[in-house]
Amino acid sequence: MRLEGSLPHIHAQALLRDEYYQAQENRDNELAAIAERKAKAALELAALQADVRSVITDKMSDWQKEGNCITMENDIFFPSKGRDVDYAKSICADCPVKSTCLEFAIDNKIDKGVWGGTSERERRKIIRQRKMVLNQEQN
Repeated sequence: MRLEGSLPHIHAQALLRDEYYQAQENRDNELAAIAERKAKAALELAALQADVRSVITDKMSDWQKEGNCITMENDIFFPSKGRDVDYAKSICADCPVKSTCLEFAIDNKIDKGVWGGTSERERRKIIRQRKMVLNQEQN
């Protein structure tokens, strides 16, 4: 006995089709809910980042608030090993507090990141040169 084309077969197909569409609708609803949660989380993160930036800015010295870097992401000035520092240094190039920033980094022995338009290696070189000059002046 052949069921294909019979009423029970057509009814089974209709049930499967309805289940398929219901599953699709459920999946679409789940995806929409996930997208909504993701968007909400992104907004919350942005608000937290703004709060953190506000707290950090409040604790900054006046000269730091004048730097070209104030509106930039910190990651730019703390590149990972092997990553080029030229972009960060270009931001510092015409910064009104470049020399103050450099002296701050040297005085506080900051050995990470780009400060005052200099890389860690460049600051170490400046410190060595200054020590040599001091030694020569003392002798």
